[in-house]
Amino acid sequence: MNESFDLVWKRIYDNAGSDFLTIQGKPFQYEIEGNYFIPLKPVSNRPKIPKEKVKEAYEMWPVTGPGVYNKAGFMGPSYIWGLFNDNRIINKENN
Repeated sequence: MNESFDLVWKRIYDNAGSDFLTIQGKPFQYEIEGNYFIPLKPVSNRPKIPKEKVKEAYEMWPVTGPGVYNKAGFMGPSYIWGLFNDNRIINKENN
């Protein structure tokens, strides 16, 4: 990717609590707790995804869908994909 992960993580942090969409169009929100990305709703088991795993997922971007992350063993692949697919986090016009 063209942007540093530190810049992307800052955007992730700054947009916590905002609405995002999965590939199926389902809305979700997340929070950042320390170095963890935590999807909130409608998730019931609320996986705590370490910042380092989010960075690994970012280094794979772009991907065709969350299935790529699922096959790679990431927790919350739909939420990671929805996060990176949003222009507030990664501006696709500049990448």
